[in-house]
Amino acid sequence: MEENLTKTTLWQEIKARPYFFILLIFYWILGSFLLFNFSKKEIHLALNEFHTSFGDIIFPWLTHLGEEWVYLVIGTIFIYKKKYKEFISTCIVVIFQIIIVQGMKHLIFSDQPRPKTFFEGVASLNFVEGVEVHGFLSFPSGHTATAFSAFCWIIFFHKQPVWQCVAFVACLSVAVSRMYLQQHFFIDTFFGSIIGTLCSLLGYYYYLQKK
Repeated sequence: MEENLTKTTLWQEIKARPYFFILLIFYWILGSFLLFNFSKKEIHLALNEFHTSFGDIIFPWLTHLGEEWVYLVIGTIFIYKKKYKEFISTCIVVIFQIIIVQGMKHLIFSDQPRPKTFFEGVASLNFVEGVEVHGFLSFPSGHTATAFSAFCWIIFFHKQPVWQCVAFVACLSVAVSRMYLQQHFFIDTFFGSIIGTLCSLLGYYYYLQKK
């Protein structure tokens, strides 16, 4: 009975943040349509055409929103405010994500080439000057997983509509930046968004259990 109540509480918390999760579901539906109807090569080459001088400036900065420092800031704030349950739950989200993403990258999909390697000698890509581009460990996108888990985590504690919208835009910006910078394919970022969100939900489920 308690387990059912906990699940209902988690569902209620999700429903209390409709802006973020409706946008997220729409993104997943659109992404599923693209993946079922086009190859990763076709999707990437299509996106590759949308390079601009402004994008070359902004995306190398936006991609940093998918790095671990975001969680360091969140954890530091919880410690400063003496919210230790929230801090422990944050650590759980990070641990889940590291195990899943790095396990998949290094143990299951270690031979998956990134766009630079995949298209070498096949097609010309638009690279951003000064950005180091990797060759392998493409699937899934760790930056995207971090962004979706971190910003989903943030809206669980700041559920105002503006925060929900800003959080989703931040997540999506990181996913786009990883493709724009030739670091990942769309399928890498798509599944990164799923993994990141699920890790955040698991962490929040744990947090609700301990409240």
